[in-house]
Formats: sequence, structure tokens, C-alpha cells
Amino acid sequence: HPHPPNLLGTMAGASPQPSVWGPHELDYAVHDLAVRASACSSKMLIACSSFIPEAANAVDVLGIGLHGETGVRSSVRLPHYYPATSVRWLGSGTSRELLASSGDCLRIWSASGELCRLLRHEANPQGRCTPITSVDVSSASAQQMASCDVYGICALWDVETGAMQQAFDLGQPLTDVAFGPERLLAVAGDRGDIFL
Repeated sequence: HPHPPNLLGTMAGASPQPSVWGPHELDYAVHDLAVRASACSSKMLIACSSFIPEAANAVDVLGIGLHGETGVRSSVRLPHYYPATSVRWLGSGTSRELLASSGDCLRIWSASGELCRLLRHEANPQGRCTPITSVDVSSASAQQMASCDVYGICALWDVETGAMQQAFDLGQPLTDVAFGPERLLAVAGDRGDIFL
């Protein structure tokens, strides 16, 4: 099928001529994605997640060459049976290539596809899986993540230990969480409320 014309300009660090990589077609519509430069080679890592209710889902990690190569250099599919609501790279600027994904719990993956850790918020009103709607990673500390869920809980996590450091009950389903400067955390509720 036809693809849209090149509407993007030059990427940072790329050649001075405008260029677009792709397309690389996946077997699903991409719900969320995260991008980072690989610390180990001259490639870009792109994590793409699906969100297909009541079906098997996945997160694909694509390795894209940065020096004029047109194909995908590597590809790993991470099984994510509950739809992945959010994906974020951990430890920007470090040699550890770890990816966080949210869904029924938080998962920490290596870029090569190994499931390194599951983080669960055990206390919830239903006593079953807690649909986590979003995750973000602190730029100040790659060891700290924040998540939010449909039960109104915003949680701070220690990535290394897997421990929940703090939790806030904000009293309504939460849709998104984002770290800001100086340890500021913003959370969006589904009633149109923003919390800092």
C-alpha cells in the first residue's frame, strides 16, 4: 500500500540532507513507542507496543542503523499478553539498555528480550491485576520510575530493588504520568484533573 510523502526534516546527528527511515511494517497498529541511541553500537533502538484488547500483544524492539543503512539490523519481540499501555527506556546515557513496559504490571526487559523484573502493585480494590495506564522514568535518576493506574494510585518505584517507594491515592482513574524537572511529577486523571 502507498506510504505518505517525506514530511520530516533532518534527524539530530544524521546527514544534513532531509531523510526518513522506513517504513518498517509491524503486524499491529503501534500504540506507544520509545526511542534511544544504543550505548553498544551505532544503532538506534525503537520500542513499539501494541494494544489489542482480548488478544495476544507484543512489544517489538527494533535496532536501526544510524549510518545510511535502510533495514532493521535487529528485532526482538517481547510477549505482552495484557496490552502494553506504555513503553519507556531506562537509564538514558548509560550502557544498560533496559526497557519498562506497563500493562497488568510493570515489566523491565533487556533490549535483547530477557524479562529482568516484574513489579506489581499488590494492593488494589479488586484483589486482581491492576491495569497500569502509564509509566515514566526519571531523568534525574534512572533508578526511579513512576506509574499510575485505573484505581487512582500513582506509585514511585526503585528500579534496582523492585520496591514501591511511595504511593499516592488520587481518588480517580489516572491516565498518564510524567517526570518534570527538579523531581516534579505530573499525573493526569480521567476527570480532567492534573496533579503535581
